[in-house]
Parts: sequence; C-alpha cells; structure tokens
Amino acid sequence: MRRFYSTPIILLFLILARCSSTQADVAQSSRSELQNYRQIAVLQLEFQVSGTDGLSLTENFWDVLQATNQGVQRPSFQTRQAEKVQRTQGRLHELEDEMINIMNRHLLSRGFNPLDRSAVVLLLKEHSLMNTGLYDNSKSLQIGRLATADAVLVGSLRVNVQGADMPSYEIVFYGKMLAVESGKLLALGESHTKTTEFTRDAIRSVINAWFDELDELN
Repeated sequence: MRRFYSTPIILLFLILARCSSTQADVAQSSRSELQNYRQIAVLQLEFQVSGTDGLSLTENFWDVLQATNQGVQRPSFQTRQAEKVQRTQGRLHELEDEMINIMNRHLLSRGFNPLDRSAVVLLLKEHSLMNTGLYDNSKSLQIGRLATADAVLVGSLRVNVQGADMPSYEIVFYGKMLAVESGKLLALGESHTKTTEFTRDAIRSVINAWFDELDELN
C-alpha cells in the first residue's frame, strides 16, 4: 500500500538580504512497509548544471563552487584542461561524500540502518561503477545486492543558473528509494529552493527538506 505525502516545508534564511523558501514533495510507501527495508545503502549523488551558456558539467561546477567558502580556485587560461577537470572532479567527490553523510545521518535518525559510505565506495570502485549514473535502476540494484542491503537510495542534484551579472540559482534535489529484491519504488520525490547565492548551506537545505518528509520507522 502506498500513499502520497506532500507537505510544504518552509525554511527561511537570509541570503544577500533576500529570503528564499525550500519546499519538498515526497511520495512514499506506508511506514509498516518501509520497516521491512531498514538496511539501506545510499549509492550516489549525481550533479547536473544548466543555464550557463552551454559550458560542460565540470566547468559549470568549477565556476559555481567558487561561490562557496571552499570553492575551487579558477585556473589561468594556460592550465591544461585535463588538470582542470581532475581538480574539479576531486571537489565534486568531496561534496558528494559530505552530502551523502548528511543523508545517512537523516536515515539513521529515522530508524534505518545505512551502510557506511566508505564500504559503498569500495564496492562501486571494485565493480567499476563510480561516476556511471547510478540513477539507472539496474546498476543501483546490482550494487544493493552486493552490499546485502534491503533498499538503495540515489539522489540527483540539479542547479539551474539564471542571469550573468547577478546570477540566481534554482537548486533541485531528486531522490528515490528502491527495494533491492523487487525493484519496487519505496519513496520518490523532490525538494527545491531558489537563492541568490550558491553555498553548501543551500545544498543542505534541499537535502534536509527531502528527508524531513520521510517517515520515522521507530
């Protein structure tokens, strides 16, 4: 039995003297059914950027991450492209690990038993599935079985950059939870915010909002 659970969650925070709201809409299975899938593996947080004059994904995040306190320093035009991509991907891996750890804390607080991030990364590397688009159900379920998990969770973070001189950012987090053995959808939804400053706090806000919609199992 499934039900649709939709409650706007408003988080007010000041960003460059402007307020932005974060909202979430998540459909999920009943609490009693979710209790059968406590052992869960968060596999991947995929990043996508659009609206910045057609630059590549890595170049986009290279530019966008400069708005954070730990942003990547923009290289000179003489810097080799391969080096630029490598450094950017390193930052993205750090950001992914940080946000997945936040997701695991949310799951733990709701009565799930999330697998340690390092164990999941080891499995992904062993089977050459790092950076391969685990929003694909078949790959996700494959790793879930190898990890002996009851369920897997994958996320996608999309940033739409609008404007050039004074850019604004629409940040959307998509998440889905799947039962490993059957492939059944256990939870599916999105959360989003609009802000004039792209920061780690803004990313956290959409992740927090998504998990605030998820039922506690205890």
